[in-house]
Amino acid sequence: MSERKYYVYEWIRLDTNEPFYVGKGCGNRAYHTKKGRNAKFKAIVNHVDCAVVILMDNLTDEEAYQYEVWFINEYRYVYGFDLANMDDGGLGAVSGKLNSMYGRKGYLHPNYNRKPSEETRLKMSLSRTGARNPMYGKRGEKSPLYGRKATLERRLKISEALKGKPKSEEHRRKISELAKTRIGKKNSNYGNGHKIAGSKNPSAIKVIVYNKSKEIEFVGCKNEVAEKYNISLYLLNKLRNKVINVERDFSREKEKYRHIDGYEFKM
Repeated sequence: MSERKYYVYEWIRLDTNEPFYVGKGCGNRAYHTKKGRNAKFKAIVNHVDCAVVILMDNLTDEEAYQYEVWFINEYRYVYGFDLANMDDGGLGAVSGKLNSMYGRKGYLHPNYNRKPSEETRLKMSLSRTGARNPMYGKRGEKSPLYGRKATLERRLKISEALKGKPKSEEHRRKISELAKTRIGKKNSNYGNGHKIAGSKNPSAIKVIVYNKSKEIEFVGCKNEVAEKYNISLYLLNKLRNKVINVERDFSREKEKYRHIDGYEFKM
């Protein structure tokens, strides 16, 4: 039976809180910054503060490669993160000199200084789609993300990454059909208005409040933020997405709003 000493890890750049590398290893491999790392990985690590997160552990060698492939596929093709990984994972399943890519680094690598076309990227994505994906059917407790809840900051980053991405006609059609099944009493929230009031309403505009230290202090709908910080909805809309400077942004009642000096209401 294979030893369960392997794990899957990710490197996160702290300036954006987005993952930029996913790998598989054992021992202290996750924390290496030079040996076996490509130029893009080193460039990020040398210029940006980073952190390492162990995504899955206590795995066999084969399981670790499967999870590596799954995470790279999700991050690269679903969430659109710019990964430093040279491939879609799993190529290390044959290790050492038996691996066809052994020693082929830098200009010796077949993909050196080449950027895949959109057609190639699509083919790569399709090659991991459906039953061809090693994580196909692994839902619920079988999913590597089961029981893991993304932090608020990570969820916000994912939301920002997905904004503005065009939806296919098929996707739009499915959304439209789903909406038709949720009208009136067919809606699961029918009669539960009090339960989805304010920020609980998934359709409510969320306001993220950053304090003077640039940390997230509060997240809520417009009404909740206006009440908590004692400002009108008019002012909230006027000051949104800008770092507040009381001296600059207020012509009167400056002392009344000193408590939000240096704050930012992002929406």
